[in-house]
Amino acid sequence: VKIAVVDNVTIEGYGKNGIAIASATGVEISGVQFKDITAWADIGLMYADNTGKTTGTTAGDWYKTPVTGVVIGEGNTFGTGVVYSDITPAFAKTVTDYSSVTAEDMYDVAGMETYGYVPVVEKVSGGVQLQYLPKQTVENANEKLAAAVNGVYYQTLEKALAEAEDGATITLLGDITLEGDLATSKSITLDGNGTAKVTGGTFYFSGASTTIQNATFCSPTNASNNASFFYFTNNNVTEVTLENCVFSDPQWEVVQITSTALDKLVINECTFTAANVQNSNSGAYGEGTDKCVRYIHIQPTEASGTTVDNITITNNTFKNCDKIKGDIVGIYFVDGSTMTIGGNKFDGLTDEEIASKLTISWPADTSFQNVSLWTATSQTTMVIGDSTQPQA
Repeated sequence: VKIAVVDNVTIEGYGKNGIAIASATGVEISGVQFKDITAWADIGLMYADNTGKTTGTTAGDWYKTPVTGVVIGEGNTFGTGVVYSDITPAFAKTVTDYSSVTAEDMYDVAGMETYGYVPVVEKVSGGVQLQYLPKQTVENANEKLAAAVNGVYYQTLEKALAEAEDGATITLLGDITLEGDLATSKSITLDGNGTAKVTGGTFYFSGASTTIQNATFCSPTNASNNASFFYFTNNNVTEVTLENCVFSDPQWEVVQITSTALDKLVINECTFTAANVQNSNSGAYGEGTDKCVRYIHIQPTEASGTTVDNITITNNTFKNCDKIKGDIVGIYFVDGSTMTIGGNKFDGLTDEEIASKLTISWPADTSFQNVSLWTATSQTTMVIGDSTQPQA
């Protein structure tokens, strides 16, 4: 609800704030020209913890409620910028361009964190909206911040994906449970920051380049109970990187890539597990309700084949290989592609059984069924389908 709109005015020559906002929500500021604001800020957002104070400028109820909704719209001309202050200007953060405002810019870390508030800065129609939400209230309502993009914070990964620009990095801020599929046509990096865990749902990526790193993904789901974590089915996809991730209990596969434009695939330092798979057992593979079909599946849609310049599968741990009905790694119709392997670990099956589930090319290029090449500390680079290579 808007309680005030400041639009198309000039504010000049004030000694403290051009516009001061305290204990308010729903203020919109657009098209304002700030000139010669000499002391504090063009826009001053005020807060003070007044508990127990009976004298002075911070006594009583002054500034006791953090500003919870300010939209800084288009067309403003700033001099000193926007400040959030806990009365003492020295603690303030300042920005001069609303279009690049971040939570850090608008957030007095030393003061506001002490008071138990977290920042939410979101793009809205006409600008950016600043809110400070009580941390305990947010946690109690199970509305933790899900993701951040260039300092803009989002309460859902869905909204972060929708509003991120092409090529952006989305940092996951905590554990996330997806209620359905997520899709994007942008080049994106998803970074779990080493701690985030994503449960449920599936991802459909059709941007040119996707990197997924430093996160744990558990138990993808769909309506048919045959979900993979990641689908790259659009022929715009050229580069895919999976780095330093854990993938647990896919119903079908971890990753499925069918793009004919694929030029680079890197899977490094990842762990694959299938100890607690639960699926519909409706697949043509007869996989059983406690087994998935594959961990890695690359199969360009053109049977004539696709040549990939760089396929790298290194330093991964493939657990529960006995729970894989089909191939641990299945890469088909890519003869002539260059592939590097090494540093991988497998458990749950004998080397002979593992070899039978490493299907590179179709029919299988048996030179890639030498398990010792996959597990060696050194890396080996070979060309898929090259009959001059030693065959296992």
